Amino acid sequence: MTVGLISRGDAALLIYGERDGAVDLVTSIVGEIVGRGAKLGLVSRRSSALWERLRDAADALVAITVGGARPTREAGYETVPADPVLIAAKVSEVMSLLGPGAVILMDDLTDLVLLVGFAETYRLVRLISSEARERSVGLLAMINEGSNPKEYVAAMASLFPRVLGLGRSGGEFSPEFNIKAIGGNRKTL
Repeated sequence: MTVGLISRGDAALLIYGERDGAVDLVTSIVGEIVGRGAKLGLVSRRSSALWERLRDAADALVAITVGGARPTREAGYETVPADPVLIAAKVSEVMSLLGPGAVILMDDLTDLVLLVGFAETYRLVRLISSEARERSVGLLAMINEGSNPKEYVAAMASLFPRVLGLGRSGGEFSPEFNIKAIGGNRKTL
């Protein structure tokens, strides 16, 4: 279903709703990424459902925190305050550490918008996606369409060559039939 979704230097944005099964889908995608031998960098909050599910599969973990003035090293992961400059520097360090062919999962852009604002999040994602392309590192980011204005979601989507919408069929989540490309020239699965 998802093999090849994120390859060297490729980037995708997953747009999801509150109960669309995004955690299950991303867990499946990550399983395939790790299964093909790619290294995984997870940028998330420690309270995230994906953090709990994927922390053992990740080769590098970066926890975004609300408090704190500087990055710190915890048991098995790095923490970084919700500061776009510090986040960009830490993600750059992770890309360098993991090397070409790795994949960075940013869970979740919605959290960043709430923590640092839309404009700062947009600039951060633009910077990270550009660097990922240059370093041949894949990037998968997520955004909750129900928690963001449509204009924010559309602007974030403009930064990604692949934009995927997660839908529902008859009220039930079915990833095989409901991942759909969004937008004019977007690549399809």
